Amino acid sequence: MTVAPIPRGSRASAGIVVLVVLALGLCGLCAWQWWRETALRQRVESADSAVADLGREKSDLETTVNRLGDEVRRLENAARERETRLEGLASDLDAARREADSLKADAAQVDVFRQALAEANTAIQRQNGEMQQLNAAYGKLAEERNEVVGKYNALGREYEKVVLEFNATVEKYNQLVRELEAARPKAR
Repeated sequence: MTVAPIPRGSRASAGIVVLVVLALGLCGLCAWQWWRETALRQRVESADSAVADLGREKSDLETTVNRLGDEVRRLENAARERETRLEGLASDLDAARREADSLKADAAQVDVFRQALAEANTAIQRQNGEMQQLNAAYGKLAEERNEVVGKYNALGREYEKVVLEFNATVEKYNQLVRELEAARPKAR
């Protein structure tokens, strides 16, 4: 089979040239869209990865906050128990002092009460030392909790920022798709 050349001035050759130009233009448009879709897909995947990482960090920080909150509650309960014991010891000390006043006549009994008073004072001083240690530990835990809460809040702000960027990217993608569909000639 042989192909006969088309004469130069015919309308058929101009139509073929137009068809070839349109076909090449469509090929170029397809290649550009493929390249753009690949870039958008990579951005969406990286945003999804960042969102997943932030979610894991958020979960870890929430676990830490809960653990520290439980520790703070435990220390507060221990402090209340120590205060209750301290009040009991204070009432015992008051009772011992009243009893010592009533038994001043007996010198031997006074010495016994003085020793009991010294032991009670030693116990109170020990309790005061323990209370100071508990207060220091409570302050440290409160600082750690505040640091964790600050990190958690910063992570929440960063998570929100990533989500907003992701939503903006998706909106741009949807807008491009709408523009592309609007620009595409409608089939008859």
